[in-house]
Amino acid sequence: APEQAAPADPPPQDKQSEGGEEKDGGEGDTPPVEVSKAGGEEAAPEQAAPADPALEDEKSEGGEGKDGGDGDKEVEVPSKFVGADGAILEDGATESPAPPAAALEQDTPPAAALEQDSSPVKKGGGKGKEEKGKGEKDDLEDDLPEVTEVRIASETKMASELKQIAAHLNKNQPWKTRAIALRRLRGMILGGAITSLAFSKGLLAKDLSDQIPHLFSELRSQVVKEASDFATDLAAAAAAADQVKVFDTFCSECVLPEALKATTRANPVIVASADACVKSIAKEMHALRILRAIIEPIADAQVANSKLRLHAGEALRIILEVWTEARLKSGLVTMVRDTVSPTQAIEMAIKQCLSDSKTDTRQAGKDCHDKYLERFPARRKDFHALLTKQQLRTALAAGAAGAAAGTTAAAA
Repeated sequence: APEQAAPADPPPQDKQSEGGEEKDGGEGDTPPVEVSKAGGEEAAPEQAAPADPALEDEKSEGGEGKDGGDGDKEVEVPSKFVGADGAILEDGATESPAPPAAALEQDTPPAAALEQDSSPVKKGGGKGKEEKGKGEKDDLEDDLPEVTEVRIASETKMASELKQIAAHLNKNQPWKTRAIALRRLRGMILGGAITSLAFSKGLLAKDLSDQIPHLFSELRSQVVKEASDFATDLAAAAAAADQVKVFDTFCSECVLPEALKATTRANPVIVASADACVKSIAKEMHALRILRAIIEPIADAQVANSKLRLHAGEALRIILEVWTEARLKSGLVTMVRDTVSPTQAIEMAIKQCLSDSKTDTRQAGKDCHDKYLERFPARRKDFHALLTKQQLRTALAAGAAGAAAGTTAAAA
C-alpha cells in the first residue's frame, strides 16, 4: 500500500510492541511498523498476519486494535483488506489506498471507453460515411472547370478531339471525367465549332452518339445536368448560326428520346434538367424531325407513362406558341404507323393528352388545344368532330374562353 506521512512522535506503546515482536516472536527481519493517520486510526504493518498468538495478545494490550482492542478481526484479515502487494490493511486504512485503486480503475477502462466510443461509430457508420460522401460530392462538383471558349481551327484536330471526348464519355469512366468532357464540348460550341463539318460528323459518329443514352440514364444528377446543358447550348448555337438542319438529326434521334425518358425519373434535379433540355430544343430548332420526336411519344397509345406524355405535351405547347404557321403546315411527319401532315400529328397528340388518366397531363392537352385553335381557327369544326364526347367536354371545360375567341376570329 502507498506510504503516508508518519507522525513525528509515535506512541511509546507501539515501540514496545515492535520490541516484543523482535524478542518474543524472533522475527528480527520484520520491517518496522509504519504508522499513518487515516481518519484518526493507525495503519497496520505491511506484512502477512502474524501466526504467533503472543503477538495477538500484545497488539490487543497495546491498543492497536480497532474499536477498543478488537484484535481478532485485525489479525484475521479478510481478503478485501489485503493490498495488491500482499500488505495487510486495517479497516480504517483501506479507505486511504482505495482512491488510487479507484483512480486506476477509472484510468484503465480506456478499453471500455473505446468500446463505448466505437460502438456508436459502428452503429451509425453508414450515416457518417454517407454524410462524408455527400460532402466529397459537393467538393468534387465545385472542382469542375468553368466552361471556357475552345477554338480549334483544323478539321483534323477537331475530329481527333471528338474521338478523345467520346472515349472520355464512356460509361465506364468516372463521372467527373464525363462531366469535364461535356464541358469541353460546350467550350468548343462557344469557340465556333458549330460551323465545323468535322464537328457535326463527329457528333453523329457511332462512338460518340452511343454514349448519349448512358449520360441521360446516369444515376448522378450532375452528369444528366451537364448533358442537358450541352444539348441546350447546341440547340441555341445551331439556331443562331442557321445550322438547324445540320444538327436536327442528332437532337431528334440521340437527345430528345433519352431526355424525355429522363423526365419520368424520381430525382427532381434530373427531371428539371431534362425537361429544360426538351423545351429548349423545341423552342430553338424548328424542324419536322424535332416535331416528330416530341409528338410520337404523345400520340402513341401504347405509351402508358403519363409523366412522359405530360412533359412532351408541354413542349408541344411551346412549339404551337413560337413556330411559324408555314413551318407547322409544310411537309410531312413520319409517325410510327403512317405519314401525316404536321397539323394532323398535332391533333393526334392533343387527343391522347385529353384522354390521359392524370389531371396534369389532361391540363397540358387543354393548353395545347387552345393554342392550336388560336393558330388554326379554321380547323375547329373538323377537329372537334374527331374528338369523343369525353375529350370534347374536357377540352371545352378549360378552353371555353379560347374557343369563344377562336369562333369570333373565324367569323371575322
